[in-house]
Amino acid sequence: MQAIKRFAAAAFVLAVILAAGCAEPAPAGRGSFQAAERPAPTPAPRPQTPSLKKVPKTLAILPFENNSVTEPAKFAPLAKGIPAMLTTDMKRGGAGIRLIERSKIEALLKETAFDQTGAVDESAAIRAGKLLGAESIGLGSFIVLGSQVRIDARIIGVETGEVIMAESIMGESDRFMSLIQNLGVQIARSLRTTVTTVTPAGGSTGDIQAALYFSQGLEALDRGDRQEADRLFAQAAQRDPAYRKQVEEVKAGPAYAAAGSSAPSIPSAGEPSPGSGPAGGTKTVEAEGMSFTSRDDALDQALRAAVEQGVGVFVHSRTEIENFAVKKDEFFTHTRGYIKDYRILKELQADGQYIVTIGAEVSLDKIKDDLMAMKILLERMERPMVMVLIQEQYMGMPDPGMAFAETEMTQILDQKGFDLVDKNQIDKIREIEQQRQALAGNMEAAQQLGLSLGAQYVVLGKAVVENTGEAYSGSGMKSLQSGLQLRVLQTQTGLILGSVVKSAAVAHASALTGASRALRQASQKAADDYLVDAITDSFQDFLNNGAPLKLKISGVGDFQQYKVVIEAIEAVDDMVSVKKEGWNKQSGLLLLDLRFRGMSEELAMRLDGMSADAYQLEVIDFAPERVDAALAPTEEELPGDEFPGEEFSDEQAF
Repeated sequence: MQAIKRFAAAAFVLAVILAAGCAEPAPAGRGSFQAAERPAPTPAPRPQTPSLKKVPKTLAILPFENNSVTEPAKFAPLAKGIPAMLTTDMKRGGAGIRLIERSKIEALLKETAFDQTGAVDESAAIRAGKLLGAESIGLGSFIVLGSQVRIDARIIGVETGEVIMAESIMGESDRFMSLIQNLGVQIARSLRTTVTTVTPAGGSTGDIQAALYFSQGLEALDRGDRQEADRLFAQAAQRDPAYRKQVEEVKAGPAYAAAGSSAPSIPSAGEPSPGSGPAGGTKTVEAEGMSFTSRDDALDQALRAAVEQGVGVFVHSRTEIENFAVKKDEFFTHTRGYIKDYRILKELQADGQYIVTIGAEVSLDKIKDDLMAMKILLERMERPMVMVLIQEQYMGMPDPGMAFAETEMTQILDQKGFDLVDKNQIDKIREIEQQRQALAGNMEAAQQLGLSLGAQYVVLGKAVVENTGEAYSGSGMKSLQSGLQLRVLQTQTGLILGSVVKSAAVAHASALTGASRALRQASQKAADDYLVDAITDSFQDFLNNGAPLKLKISGVGDFQQYKVVIEAIEAVDDMVSVKKEGWNKQSGLLLLDLRFRGMSEELAMRLDGMSADAYQLEVIDFAPERVDAALAPTEEELPGDEFPGEEFSDEQAF
């Protein structure tokens, strides 16, 4: 549903731009548009006059919804950044409006479903406004599409639920702060007051990348990581000095003070650093919790904030942060289990809000164990090697021959922390018969191809893209629909882990660009909804329980030899289990079922030449699912050693 909303919103933005003559269609194959030069971005001319007898002057601006179609994760931090920037500009501009502090809004939203889903639900927003003591609430959405930005905002009266203002602002992304200032003017006007815009020194209009740094800094602050927040705020101000006032406003607020010192704590003599040292590692933190519900709830929020600081010791990369965001609700159900001890440092109740500050000792070992178990720290695990083979078919348009789906899926899995078979290697073998058979659905060919390139998993499938014609009459936009069907093969066992089918639709002036984006969306859905978990679960099982292998040993002629061989095999590193399938004394053939944490070649290398009492193993052959070996006496035990100087033929010796 979210993808449909984003697609519809993006199509509407493009239609407005084309209809207004603000952009020219991109040349085929490029899919970009150039905005006409104009002195400054201007709001859409749709002001409304409030019908309320008393215009509400206490305003709470809630997070905005991110409807960006391209790179939505990149622009997600703006959901918090836009309200913060609006609040600062309206305060500095002298608007006769009392604005609710961002820290109070953040504290309340952590207690509601609104914060967990990110969806803008009007009724939930009104309830939040009432709890915050606001007479009106601001909410909205935004889209970043290429170099264009559109921001939609609504102001709603909390008491009546009436829409006081609905405005849209659109302009260039390198004028982002100017867009925010213009929106602030419209909000003030709707509440029958005025605000003075402050032009930054040097005429800066607020670069969007600087806005992203600023917004990411807010997210770090909300996690309790003041050091990271300071780094990001400095980047924002360095990239565009216009953001210095925004940063100053945040640093003057209670959330910044509550996040603690920006200097990293230095362990005392003999104390292990966080994340290192023996089991039992802990971290001592100070955290604050706020609640409009009860003191106990504020305490729970403080404990959660303390655990978040412990999580911050381990979760650093973009992939790990995204993994944690998805599973944080499940993780925090065990909050008190991560707290070894705590004490209350300060309590306060004011304006219906409970504030509790605690000092807590957090168990880093337990946090790390659970992060690993939940596969949040995938990048810290031993990582599987994956090969991607996707055949593409195009309908209603020429085949560009660019392997879009294969490239997109490879990039997605790389970002998720998997090791990938080099695309150049795949390109070199693209024309060999084995790959053609694999793409045609021959699982044995796919297995052998994967093994030859060192892949433990092969993602195999087909992508179809169809150009269905004009998206809507007179738009000049082409509708591209993609379908993607994938299977996951574990090469060592030859097992199919499962399959997934996903589709996506994109409207674009360029069929080539639209096809690429439709395949990107379908690939992302397939990875998020199935592939990542399927491969990770299988590989986690492999790491914990090993992979099944058959071991055939010849020359085991008596029970004593049988026993010493079994003991030697069980002692092999990374051997999980050894089970006898059968042994025949007359033939001397022993068959074993193994679970081994490694490939058959690794096992063969460990077994070859390995001693078993007075005998040693010699590997004869191996394949992906088996190893064949022979048991023979060691050289010093060969018959004839007791007669030095005499030689024996093979027939005499045996």
